[in-house]
Amino acid sequence: MRLVRLLTVSCAVVACAGRVAPEDRTDGGVVSPVAGPPDAGALPDAGSSEPEGADGGTPDGGTGPSDAGAADAGTVPRPDAGLPDAGPPDAGPRDAGPPHDAGVPDAGPPVDLGETTWKSLLDPTLSRFYRWLPSKGRNRDPEGVFKMEGDVLHILGLPTSGEAKDFGYVATWDEFRDYRLRFEQKWGTQTFPPRKNQPRDSGLLYHLHPPDQIWPRSVEFQIMEHGTGDTWMLAGTGLTTTARDPHASPPTFDPLGQEVALRGGQLIKSGEAETLTGWNVLELIASGRDSAHIVNGRRVNAATDLETDDGGGWVALRQGRIALQAEGAEVFYRNVQVRPLVYLQPPQGAVVLFNGSNQDAWMEKDGSAARWRLVDGTMEVVPGSGDLYTHRWFGDVHLHVEFQVPASSAAAAEQDRGNSGVYLQGRYEVQILDSFGATLSGTNDCGAIYGVRDAAVNESFPPGIWQSYDIVFRAPRWSAGTKVSPARITVVWNGTRVHKDVEVWASTTLGDPEIPGEPDGPLRLQDHGHRVRYRNIWVQRLP
Repeated sequence: MRLVRLLTVSCAVVACAGRVAPEDRTDGGVVSPVAGPPDAGALPDAGSSEPEGADGGTPDGGTGPSDAGAADAGTVPRPDAGLPDAGPPDAGPRDAGPPHDAGVPDAGPPVDLGETTWKSLLDPTLSRFYRWLPSKGRNRDPEGVFKMEGDVLHILGLPTSGEAKDFGYVATWDEFRDYRLRFEQKWGTQTFPPRKNQPRDSGLLYHLHPPDQIWPRSVEFQIMEHGTGDTWMLAGTGLTTTARDPHASPPTFDPLGQEVALRGGQLIKSGEAETLTGWNVLELIASGRDSAHIVNGRRVNAATDLETDDGGGWVALRQGRIALQAEGAEVFYRNVQVRPLVYLQPPQGAVVLFNGSNQDAWMEKDGSAARWRLVDGTMEVVPGSGDLYTHRWFGDVHLHVEFQVPASSAAAAEQDRGNSGVYLQGRYEVQILDSFGATLSGTNDCGAIYGVRDAAVNESFPPGIWQSYDIVFRAPRWSAGTKVSPARITVVWNGTRVHKDVEVWASTTLGDPEIPGEPDGPLRLQDHGHRVRYRNIWVQRLP
């Protein structure tokens, strides 16, 4: 589709000089402590990521026959059956001898599956934030514009007067990257000049960079009466999105609209999901250069290719501080929590199956070369081309895979929304689907072990945001061709354990048949007719 570039004038800014440290998944996505108070410590834990009911056990149906429910789809020959070796250079030989994964190093210490928790940003002294008002400077707030009342941040809870009040914000000392931010917001009753009797207004600023000013270089998740979820590009920031009419000024977000690139100005939300009287639950997902604005469980805005003019030209925008605005209206915030996204890198000794450069580790079922597309370092399903299988076969593994589902029409049937799947040994499917905002049922939504068990909780992200599975798979055990124990699967989905050691007694629907006595099998990615994308796929053999 044609890309339209809209450009508005924005002010020059000074580039951020903060040091960026390696990602710390235990501290809520923090990437750099920038001039923060030395005694701030780690972010407090806001609760466990393990949902109730995630402890697995035997699925409904008990110990069914080993071939129950398996579709007779044939099987992929072992890699020593004459198929060409298209694996990566370090994949090792696949000729006669010991099992072909025998040379993969053991996992060693307990496997890191990327489980994360929500961390609170608020405390009684706002120690994670500094206050900024243009007439007072940093951390001078004699009126108490920003005040903690118990566990609630109260902004502009001041006596009524005709006196104008500074716009300003509280901003984190730290910068954040690859994270979810979730919080609750409710309006007060007071408004102050210069916005007296105007729609109540506030906002969340993210990827914020110095200098402090009204308003700093950042992207805004607008919080405003009838405007909550709009996007503003402030002081030299830009993005790419899809819009109903890319020539409108300002355009309105439409997930199935025409692609348009914007610099400066506003992007209107797709629809109204807020309440004006009670608490709103708002969430920002910031993933690399992508973002999504979620209002009361509904995605209302999204962007890709976030960028900024850092004074030396336009560059990628992936991180920065987080701020909450004072903009002439009384407002309350509570339960402000942050949680890192889980994009684990391959540990030492892992077998990398896709790193964005080629599809050499994969093949079609008949052994021919993989026919999916390479797009911007990802592997995209080509509908109708067929499932992909690894050349290499594996037994017990930790599998990490990242995926992104495409946008679908609101009228699309449930199973016609970004459908794909990850098959362990080509036989046991963990479903991929656009299940954002859905009630999980039928053992066929995203995160389900297909036909066996739904995920314990719906951890779906909206289309366009990269998601992750970390799967521990234990192959069935055989004795003289008789199965003596079933396959077992544990799944951590976007940082939450949703299955724990679930027994799977047979191939799942559309899975390849089990081979009695065979301990290994290929990994398989499903072509279900949708342009699902994959990246960062690797396996680690388990002892």
